[in-house]
Amino acid sequence: MDAPTVLQRLEHVGVVPRAAEVIHGLRERFPDLLVGAGTVLNASTAKAAIDEGAQFLVSAIAPPDAIAYGRQRGIAVIPGALFPAEVLSAVTLGADVVKLFPASLRGPGYLRALHEPFPFLRLFPTGGISAANVHEWFAVRALELMRGVMRAREKAG
Repeated sequence: MDAPTVLQRLEHVGVVPRAAEVIHGLRERFPDLLVGAGTVLNASTAKAAIDEGAQFLVSAIAPPDAIAYGRQRGIAVIPGALFPAEVLSAVTLGADVVKLFPASLRGPGYLRALHEPFPFLRLFPTGGISAANVHEWFAVRALELMRGVMRAREKAG
């Protein structure tokens, strides 16, 4: 069975029991699906996820050891940050993209404001984005940016 056409990428949140096994099962059942691990808090969590087939790592924070491990293994790493210093720290540590989390605390205008002095930032807003407000995020091209980043990463790797 193929993954639905609409569903091409999936982040599996790592706080569920036996998360690494779930990643393995998803990769086995849907080989064309890009599967990532979420809630990666340290290098050991990153290792377990990658060993079971995770193709990218996501976290609400920017754990230096997990970022370094993901980079060492050639896996896209998307750590989380909210404030400018946290975002720049994540980029310095080697983040491919920074998860702006929780984005709803600041809103789309904040994303625009971050891009003004730092146009090189690749930010992916999450947390509090819903059907009711997604149009506001599209207005600042946030979701288009993330889609483009993931496509570029897939072609590169």
